[in-house]
Amino acid sequence: MTEHLLAIHIGPVQEFIAAARRTADLWAGSQLLLEVVGAAAATFDDADRVFPRDPDGGGANRILTFVAGDPAAAVARAENAARDHLIQCWRTYTGRLNDSQRRALDLERGDRQIRDFLTVMGAWVPVASRAEYGAARERVELLLRGRKATRDFTPATGDDAGLPKSPLDPSLPTIRRHGTEHAQALTKGPLFLKRTESLDAISLLKRIKGVTEGDKVLSTRALAQRAKDPDAVDSPTGSGDPDDDATPPDHAYFAIVVADGDRMGQLLERLAASPDGVDRHRSVGRNLDAFADSARRKLRVSGQPVYCGGDDVMAFLPVTTALSVTQELAHEFTATLGGESTLSAGVAVVHYKEPLSTGLARARRAEQEAKRQRDAICVAIHTRGGFPRSIVRRWAELRLDDWQRHFAEQHLPAGLPYELHQLAIGWPSNLPAAALAGEAERVINRKIERTEDSDDAKTALIQFIRDSLGAGGNPAEALSQIAEELTMARFLAGTVEEKEGDG
Repeated sequence: MTEHLLAIHIGPVQEFIAAARRTADLWAGSQLLLEVVGAAAATFDDADRVFPRDPDGGGANRILTFVAGDPAAAVARAENAARDHLIQCWRTYTGRLNDSQRRALDLERGDRQIRDFLTVMGAWVPVASRAEYGAARERVELLLRGRKATRDFTPATGDDAGLPKSPLDPSLPTIRRHGTEHAQALTKGPLFLKRTESLDAISLLKRIKGVTEGDKVLSTRALAQRAKDPDAVDSPTGSGDPDDDATPPDHAYFAIVVADGDRMGQLLERLAASPDGVDRHRSVGRNLDAFADSARRKLRVSGQPVYCGGDDVMAFLPVTTALSVTQELAHEFTATLGGESTLSAGVAVVHYKEPLSTGLARARRAEQEAKRQRDAICVAIHTRGGFPRSIVRRWAELRLDDWQRHFAEQHLPAGLPYELHQLAIGWPSNLPAAALAGEAERVINRKIERTEDSDDAKTALIQFIRDSLGAGGNPAEALSQIAEELTMARFLAGTVEEKEGDG
């Protein structure tokens, strides 16, 4: 019997992970994606499966495996397992609703949406022996990319006409029944629907799962508060809905982190071409599973992991720990893969009332900027009423974390960035860089009180300014950039009050 190498892609990822109004919705979507991929992966024997190594390990939404029988039938079995799991989840979680809530939803339409939601695509190539793995993998990946470029369109059902579209997935109509007799029931837990909120079945499934199982998932308000109180959690409210807590946090911003391995495709391609390519890929899979598990544990200490699978990480963190935790993950990623790859990350600092979709888009843009340099981080701070600030640095060149620590420990005064910026913008263009560096040193000596700890911070900053201004180019622009970096570090230290509405 001819053996085949089979590749399967399961989605849609965007609707599972990105479409959400609450952090608990987002967490629930990522868990559902991991579960349906795991259910599909479990239909293949461990001895045949290359990725993921552990169906329950939280891998990516891809399956790569050898199959001895009909590959089309194998894809169908995997798809049925994934679809059955999602349908069972829908039945389980909607079963937790009370009678009035169930009457307020068109569950029959919801059943259809859940049944038709997943997209499972497969491609396969025959292999004479597993020694051909490298070449076979290259061919099957090419075929799968071509398959993903095509779409299967199911006929539209006439009974959806005229229904409001779901704001989280506009391709689907709401399953909410409108009417005053239903409105009150839908505002209660575990749905907590706003009166104007019209959601589709998958969004409602995420809502119910997030509320009933994600009781420890931090809201954006609690994440922002952790800049001032590292142990902050959501306060009980009369309705049971954390969103009903109208008390503004003492710090109004939190960080969204999106990270991804660099040149992983090239690494896997190179390893696949080796004589023991299958074993080396399985080793990478085990290492990625170990990294994802460790990342989840580290992120839970101060923040909220959302998705950790393969070489991808998405998380929410307080602004005060975002840099240090992300940097720790980057170092661990490289160490776990034996130095074969690096991790680049985007960190977007956003207001706790900002729509999650907007914050996620900003974090992804920051990640793209970081990946242009690779082994890098891009930090972008978006304040209300202010202009965005961003910085991109290779991990080895990052100083933002040092300045953040010095501000947090009050070794650097809060007004220093402003004075350095004023010095830079008023500096005559005909004067040398050394003179500007000397004047900046005078400002620093005047602003920083002498203590043993502050002397270390002062010495490091003065040397950094000398090196930066002496590297050529416009010295005033270089000092202005340093002042901007210090302003960002001060913000991340959480020492300046940034309450709701602050710019």
